[in-house]
Amino acid sequence: PKSKLLILLLVLSLLAVSFLPVFTFTYLYPSMDKLLIRSSQEQANRIANHFVEYFVVPDVALTYDHVTYDLKDEIFEILENFSLEKVKLFSSTGEVLFSTEPDDIGAMNKNDYFKVIVMRGQNLTKLVKKDTETLEGKLVTKDIIETYVPIRGKDSIIGAFEIYVDLTDTKALYNEVVKRSTIIIFIVSFILFVSLLVSLYYLSKNMQARDRAEQLLQEHRDELELLVKQRTAEVTAANVQLQEDIN
Repeated sequence: PKSKLLILLLVLSLLAVSFLPVFTFTYLYPSMDKLLIRSSQEQANRIANHFVEYFVVPDVALTYDHVTYDLKDEIFEILENFSLEKVKLFSSTGEVLFSTEPDDIGAMNKNDYFKVIVMRGQNLTKLVKKDTETLEGKLVTKDIIETYVPIRGKDSIIGAFEIYVDLTDTKALYNEVVKRSTIIIFIVSFILFVSLLVSLYYLSKNMQARDRAEQLLQEHRDELELLVKQRTAEVTAANVQLQEDIN
């Protein structure tokens, strides 16, 4: 029973020590990714709303005529100052009216998500890691956040901005934080585990010492009981002998 208790304590200790790294890798780090995505999406919203101020929002649809020189100049200035990788402006049909990469202009976005999500007024954001594909199926060479921000007209969605936020510096800082925190977590977990093992070792030694003391005490009681029985037998025999002598 006592050995089972020690095993139970060891298992509980392992579970307690394992909780910290498990919690960190299954909840904390993914939460940081979500926070990064949400922060980039909010940034993209602010930038898109800022761009809208540089043209007159039509009631029906965006056209090439709405891509003014002021809008282009502002996009390229923001591109440089806010770590943006690329900016596109779409019409409601999915045609690229403007892009910081001229080869994209005139292309059509025929993906279902554009009509089903973006053109229904919902933002769409994706964390695209290095050497993977964007929502449009293009390979990227760095970590980015790709965000579609719908542009609202009077009664409908008239187009959308697509903004690529460069995460190179942010991810480098993030990875460094993750690396350091991971090292700290494993060091703390190791120290806790060793401390628990030492505590269990001394607990085991104390239990063994107590068991040995109880064993010695029981042996002493057995010897004392045997001695009492022997003495009782001797006294009884002496009394019998004395009665025989008297008679």
